[in-house]
Amino acid sequence: MRCDLEWRGLWHPVLPGRFRNELIGRAIIYLVTPIAIALLFGEIHSVDQFTRAYVGSFIVGSSVGGCFEVAYRVMWTRLITRRPSWPMRIAGHVITIPIAAGLGTLLANAVGNALLGWHENDFVRLYLQDIVISAVIITILVTADEANGRAREASRREALARMAAVHAELATLQARTDPHFLFNSLNTVAALIPEDPELAETLLLRLAAVFRYALDAGRKGSVALAEEIAAVTAYLEVEALRLGPRLSWRLDRDAGLDAVQVPPLVLQPLVENAIRHGAGARRGATAIVVSARRRDGDLVLAVEDQGEPGDTAPTPPGSGSALADLRARLALTFAERAQLAAGAAPPAGWRAEVVMPLERAG
Repeated sequence: MRCDLEWRGLWHPVLPGRFRNELIGRAIIYLVTPIAIALLFGEIHSVDQFTRAYVGSFIVGSSVGGCFEVAYRVMWTRLITRRPSWPMRIAGHVITIPIAAGLGTLLANAVGNALLGWHENDFVRLYLQDIVISAVIITILVTADEANGRAREASRREALARMAAVHAELATLQARTDPHFLFNSLNTVAALIPEDPELAETLLLRLAAVFRYALDAGRKGSVALAEEIAAVTAYLEVEALRLGPRLSWRLDRDAGLDAVQVPPLVLQPLVENAIRHGAGARRGATAIVVSARRRDGDLVLAVEDQGEPGDTAPTPPGSGSALADLRARLALTFAERAQLAAGAAPPAGWRAEVVMPLERAG
C-alpha cells in the first residue's frame, strides 16, 4: 500500500494537478540545458559545430534525464511505501546518481553512435561528466524541493492552528449561547409555577423538546433550517401560552429551504430578544414575525416584533451579549460573507436580520 504522505526531496510522486506544470518544466530543462552544455564543453567555431554540439548535448541530457525520471518517478515510488528518513533519502540519492547516470550514458552513447557516428567517443569521460552535472542538478533540485516542502509544512501547520483556534472560539461562544437560552427558558417556567402550576407543567414538557435540540445542536457545526425553525416554533408556542393575548406570532418562509444548513441556535437569540425586550417591555400586544427568505443567492433570516401604535418598546437595554456572540459566531463561520444587523422597525418595532450564504446539505 502506497503511503499518502507528501514526501519531500524528489521522493514523492507527482500530484495529478501538478503533472502538467511538471511536464512543462521538464521540457524547458531538456531544451535549454543542452545549450549551456554545448557552449561549456563543445568546440564552437561555426553554426554547424554548435548544432552538432547541441544535438549531442540534447541526446545525452535526455537519455540521462530520462533514466533519472524512471528512477525517481517510477522505481522509487513503487519500492518505497513510507516516507524515508533524511539519511535514507541521502543514501538513495548517492545510489541513484551513478546508476542513472551510467545507464543514461550507455543509452546516449548508443543513440549518438547511431545518429552522429560517435565511434571514437570517450565513454569514461562522458560518464564522469554526466555524474558531475547530474549531482549538481539533483543537489539544486533537492535543496529547492526540501525548502518548498518545509514552507508547505509550515503553512499547513499554521492553517491547522488557525482552524483549531476558530473551533475553540466557536465552542466557547456556543457554550455561552446554550446556557443563556436554557436559563431564560427555565426562568419562564419558574415564573409560572406560583401562578398556574398546571400551565407551568405543560410548558416544561414542551420545553423539554427545545432543550434536547439546544443540547444536540451545540455539538454540531450546522443544522438544517427546518430543525432550527422547529425549535423556535416550540419556544414561541411556550411563550404564547405564557403571555396569552399579549403575544401573537407567525412564520413566513420561502419554499424549499428546509435542507439549507445554518449555524445552530442562529434564530433562537433573535426570538428571545424579541420576547424579552419587545413583548416583555410593552404594555399592550406584540406581534412577532419570523422569516426566512432567499435574496441574491443568500439566505436572509429575520425576526421582527411590532407593538400597537404608540406602544413603542424601548431600545433593548440588555448587555447585548447574545447578539455579540451570534455576530462573532457568524464571523468565524462565514468570515465577511455573513452579516447581522439590528435596529428600529417603524412604526413601533424592532428588527434583527441575519444574511448568510445559502448552503444546502451535502
